[in-house]
Amino acid sequence: MHSLILDLRGNGGGFVNEAAGIAKEFIGGNAKLFTLSGRSAKEAIYYANETAPFEKLPLILLVDAWTTSASELLAGAPRDLHRPFILAPP
Repeated sequence: MHSLILDLRGNGGGFVNEAAGIAKEFIGGNAKLFTLSGRSAKEAIYYANETAPFEKLPLILLVDAWTTSASELLAGAPRDLHRPFILAPP
């Protein structure tokens, strides 16, 4: 594989644990992926693994207006961590 394309267009949901698991494939170094907090829930912090098998591959993220919820977390993690990628909006 020479590059990775992650198509999150039209993905309006998902599970946070699964989004973190996918992000751990291309973000390493024990980086903080994202933090969730709410009024009644305890704060949850999700971290990357020490190593990520696809950390060095070029990454392209495809998103649109319907990319929401856990998919937004997954799309935002590389941007917040300054991991090089190309964001391809509609």
